[in-house]
Amino acid sequence: MSTVLVVGLTMGSAFFFMAASWAMKVFGAAPLMYSLPLVFLLLGLGGWLEIEVLKATRLGYVMVLMLSLELLMTFGVACVVLGEQYTIREIAGVAVILGGMILLSTGKPSVEGDAAIVDASQKMPSIEGV
Repeated sequence: MSTVLVVGLTMGSAFFFMAASWAMKVFGAAPLMYSLPLVFLLLGLGGWLEIEVLKATRLGYVMVLMLSLELLMTFGVACVVLGEQYTIREIAGVAVILGGMILLSTGKPSVEGDAAIVDASQKMPSIEGV
């Protein structure tokens, strides 16, 4: 899977999870029979994209990026759409998360590390005899 596709699917997944959080906030007072289908649809789409990304990449790497993207998107929606206000300390915390995402995104993943993971999984004992 190409890097562009991985990033696109990760961003899409983060977007759908953020949209589900937004829907819960905005439609929280609505009857559950109306709000739950929308929330489940958004969570399902986010989960599907996440599964597709995780098939081709490392769990820890993708999860950190996806959760960070979701947090940044949610923060942006909260500020712009919902008009919420935050302190300088809270904004600094979001900036630290953004810095961590940049650090993760600028390096090449370790090929040796991926090979070690594959080797370790092949050496795991089977549970057939249990």
